[in-house]
Amino acid sequence: MKNKMIDALVFESKGYFLKANEIYDEILTLDPQNETALAGKKRINEMITCNRAKLELFLSDDETDQIEFERWLTQI
Repeated sequence: MKNKMIDALVFESKGYFLKANEIYDEILTLDPQNETALAGKKRINEMITCNRAKLELFLSDDETDQIEFERWLTQI
C-alpha cells in the first residue's frame, strides 16, 4: 500500500488529479480510515472546485466575471 500512496502523491504533484484520486480510492477501499488518502482526496476536491469556478469565470460573457478572471490570472 505504501507504493500506491507514493504513486498517488506523485500523480497529484504533477497535476494528474483524476489518476491520483483513483489511487486514493483504491487505498481507501482497503483502509477506509487512511488519513493520508483522505487528506489527498480533500486536496484534490478543493483543487477541482477551484478550477470549476475559474472555468465558469473564463467562459462567462459577463464583463465583471472576465475582469475577476483576469485579476485571478495575474495573481498566479
